[in-house]
Amino acid sequence: MTTKSRRTLAVLLTLALSMGSLVVFAAPTESSTIRGRVFTPDFEAPVADVSVQLFQKGAEQPLAQAATDTKGRFRLADLPAGAYLLIMFDASGAPLASAAVTAQAGQSSEIALALPGTGETSLAPAKAAFLGWLSGPVGATVALVGVATVVAFVADDVTADNPEREDLPPISPDAP
Repeated sequence: MTTKSRRTLAVLLTLALSMGSLVVFAAPTESSTIRGRVFTPDFEAPVADVSVQLFQKGAEQPLAQAATDTKGRFRLADLPAGAYLLIMFDASGAPLASAAVTAQAGQSSEIALALPGTGETSLAPAKAAFLGWLSGPVGATVALVGVATVVAFVADDVTADNPEREDLPPISPDAP
């Protein structure tokens, strides 16, 4: 390879790499949308005028907020992908319920939420957090090992030898 062809190749390679980095910098980030509806505790009727606020973990100010319309609908758009806490507030600003939600890059998530009944507390965040952990690799492994252990103990109990019969001779096909 001649010196001139090496220089040309080096220039072309440099241009290709710099153009590739420009494409990466110019690529738009994919935003997410979370849409949903808020219902009464029995899921019979939509609830209007509920403030829905989306918080990132540890944040004191909401990343996005909306109010439900007459059909209980809300929409939170242009969100970065990630896990969030969605909190619903009444007109006086008192929290009504919360739920853990996840926004996937470039996707729209749809959820239905029910307000807790009188005297009830919302277990949605704890349940969502547990199910999120359970669907991850560590949670799935722990669940699988736990289920396998239970199955092994049950199988051992079902197939366990009777201690009263341990001293009996084996039964042979020729025995009367």
